[in-house]
Amino acid sequence: MEILEIKQANDALAEMVALFRVELRSYKGIASRPNIKAGREEMEEYLFAKFPVYAALVDDKYAGYVVCRIKLKDGIRSPLWMSIGQTMAKLPSGDRI
Repeated sequence: MEILEIKQANDALAEMVALFRVELRSYKGIASRPNIKAGREEMEEYLFAKFPVYAALVDDKYAGYVVCRIKLKDGIRSPLWMSIGQTMAKLPSGDRI
């Protein structure tokens, strides 16, 4: 397991964001398909806003991501979100936070 700080959107993360949005819609009873373009735009918006984004890699594949959408002092932000990312990466396959 490896935790990466994401600095640029990529196809794999865009797909993960799109799949997350499909899952959220399903809770409202809305069937939808992943929109990879919208997923990339969402990830780019997080990065443009300078929200820290971390992703967990397991066996060289993305296992999850986390976006810090609150303001924290720089000295606190990285250790806190690295810890959350490490916890997220230890979840059994298929579980999400």
